[in-house]
Amino acid sequence: MKLDLEIPEEEETITFEPLPAGWYSAKITSAEDVTTQAGDAAVKISFLVENGRTVNSWYNLGHSTEKVREIAENEMRSMGRAVGLARVVDTSDVEGHSLEIRLIPDGEFNAVKGYRRLVSSAPSSSGNATPKGTAPWAQ
Repeated sequence: MKLDLEIPEEEETITFEPLPAGWYSAKITSAEDVTTQAGDAAVKISFLVENGRTVNSWYNLGHSTEKVREIAENEMRSMGRAVGLARVVDTSDVEGHSLEIRLIPDGEFNAVKGYRRLVSSAPSSSGNATPKGTAPWAQ
């Protein structure tokens, strides 16, 4: 493979640290059926957040424990409600929809801990991280 790469003198700083806690505009870019390490069926949802970062969240819809399944189903209902769906028949039904997600840093990652309808790009009164400018998918 032939490469023709220019190497800048200064190294660009790319950070993968968790985003600050708060509400972010996001678009659901994919809903993928996956299998957990324990062998349970789950869904991996990828969100494109307003600043171009991707945040993934896993929903253990096929977990062997009923309580875990209930939590995952409630999360999916909340997400469906936030994007204006009356029913989610297939996990792909949520793909392409925009909403706001509440992110909480969890170690080296962000955990999605809430969903709400995308109403505007105006800052929220909570003082948390809020949408700024135009979302990358709206350009």
